[in-house]
Amino acid sequence: MSWIQTYTNIQLWPLNPRPQDVYIEDIAHSLANVCRFGGHCRKFYSVAQHSCLVALDIKRRGICHCASEARVQHIQLLALLHDAAEAYTADIARPIKPAWPEFVAIESRLLNTILDGLGVAPDVEVYQTIKFCDDTLLATEARDLMGPPPSSWCPLPEPLPEVIVPQSSEVAELEFLAMWRQLRRNCGTPSRS
Repeated sequence: MSWIQTYTNIQLWPLNPRPQDVYIEDIAHSLANVCRFGGHCRKFYSVAQHSCLVALDIKRRGICHCASEARVQHIQLLALLHDAAEAYTADIARPIKPAWPEFVAIESRLLNTILDGLGVAPDVEVYQTIKFCDDTLLATEARDLMGPPPSSWCPLPEPLPEVIVPQSSEVAELEFLAMWRQLRRNCGTPSRS
């Protein structure tokens, strides 16, 4: 099977990934260099910055207000990693995915391997919460980073009141890693990185 060389010089097989080949540094670096919207936004805006904003929105909204602080931070960690498979597949536009079920399966397998490799327990109960925040960021990004739409987008939640200011890939990578380390430390998730 074909493999890719990662930022940290690891050999990773995207179609047959192994947990021991997953490093947060590879994910942060790659996502910081992957542009959202297939590169069609007005300014470069990385998947890494998007992921950090989704994780921040989880806490800011108090969506998990009944949960313990450790549980909220675990959910934030899952939100931070919700697009982590794109470090190995690139960002495939949302409208294409339903027509490509094999890709969706590959992406899901990669994400599960990433979570396993980083020592983060999956939690299907919070998928809808993360999806809601992801869609809220999508609405905000459409408002702040795209031109006027030629037609209405699919129904999305109200955008955030704050305006998104795109970061450089270098800053996005550092912020992604800093958020990872803080959340991992606060919720006690063990990891190699």
